[in-house]
Amino acid sequence: MTVIDTSVRLLNRDNDKNIYTMFKISDIGEKPRWVIVGGDGLIVNKSPTNEELKSAKNWTFKHNSTETCYRCGESFDEVSKWPLKEKDKDGKWIGIWDCRNCWQKYDHNSNNNKRKLEADCRNNNLDPNSSHGIGYITTVLVKKFLNIEDCFDLTGNFCYPEYDMIEHDDWGLIDVKGSSLLIKDGRDKLYHKFGINKNKKADFFFCIGYDKNRKHVIAVYIIPNENDVCKLSVIKMPYNRYSLYNKYKESEEEVKKWDDLFHTMKLDNCPVLRKI
Repeated sequence: MTVIDTSVRLLNRDNDKNIYTMFKISDIGEKPRWVIVGGDGLIVNKSPTNEELKSAKNWTFKHNSTETCYRCGESFDEVSKWPLKEKDKDGKWIGIWDCRNCWQKYDHNSNNNKRKLEADCRNNNLDPNSSHGIGYITTVLVKKFLNIEDCFDLTGNFCYPEYDMIEHDDWGLIDVKGSSLLIKDGRDKLYHKFGINKNKKADFFFCIGYDKNRKHVIAVYIIPNENDVCKLSVIKMPYNRYSLYNKYKESEEEVKKWDDLFHTMKLDNCPVLRKI
């Protein structure tokens, strides 16, 4: 049975409604007790009556236990009749509801933040260490390696959906992904993580793996969007260990070519990235 710290907000990302479930609450005692948990994961009633449990079982809809914006705390009825789910940069709901004003400010994919990203890109102000900056660097690396133009070159749009290269003769629609080397459970478990985001449009994913500090390209995978790849949110590639995707991994000689090209790229002449 799970022990819950009732002072901590627990995100319930599986549904948006009031549910009840059984936890072992440390300040109640060792015997498991039914509690009522809101759609946002807050324990709203630690000692419910049978009638309250029956009521919770009816799945009464609430955006969260207080019907207020997670960010500003204002009532949804006061500031926004249509609360919005705040999502991360990959479009995944992070388990909280915002009023419309806060959603525009905090959601990675809001119109305001898209305009800010567009402005940063066009005004030589995109942070090279941000997720969008790393994505831009990786896209430029791939287009230079293949000697083709990317979507921005052809359309002037930095936020092109679901692919970065348009109809390459050999590779079709290409979606580019970059990842630093990550560490899990100790230094013996190194891996790269590439966000596929259930992309059905791309024909190939060019996945570029950097070292921890992004000083070198150390792995390259060219993965066709076949079978169940488009159903995945992310692909984790173990570094120097067996993976089902090793058959798509480029040889050490090819990776060396990618790394050599990477080191010819300079911030000094970049029209997009901020010089830091």
